Amino acid sequence: QILMKAGYKKDSSGIFAKNGKELSFTMQVPTGWTDWDTDVSLMTQEMAQVGIKIVPEVEAQSTYFSNIFSPKKQYQLVISWTNPGPSPFFLFNSMFNPKGGSFNESEVNNPQVTTALSQFASSGSLAVQKSALAVMQKYLATQLPGLPLFYGSTWYEYNDQNYTGWPSAAHPYIDPAPFNSVSQSIVLMHLKPRT
Repeated sequence: QILMKAGYKKDSSGIFAKNGKELSFTMQVPTGWTDWDTDVSLMTQEMAQVGIKIVPEVEAQSTYFSNIFSPKKQYQLVISWTNPGPSPFFLFNSMFNPKGGSFNESEVNNPQVTTALSQFASSGSLAVQKSALAVMQKYLATQLPGLPLFYGSTWYEYNDQNYTGWPSAAHPYIDPAPFNSVSQSIVLMHLKPRT
């Protein structure tokens, strides 16, 4: 309805178009990241069903990172990730912090959101933190600087033939993923040799 009110109509391909130009976006994804490549393929099919064309751009990893992290952004849409943590604050800080957000690809710089991030980080009050999170959640839901797609899994392997104490579903004391550089020393402190 929003698109039709704006003058868009579906063309013969079933894509919304205005003045002969289809509503079309490119979406970048790193080549060889098969889970994300599949996700982009599925999104392309699903968006076409509602009349929006997505054109996947499968880039070499170096090009992908250069395009999203350079001062002059080189993408329309991109599938990416955020930094996780033990509360939603870590995700929002990663996405919304104009000075310290490591994945602020949308260049969010909203004073209300920045204040909410600061309030959450500086308060031990659960009520203050919930109120601050509500500001961040509302911003995400109404301004759409990013769209959460799925909860990312953490993969890692271990062999307990000689040592016990590895992080597991029953004892998840640290994110053990190889890319989590902090985890390696913490895991080593928990290991015990089998006797």
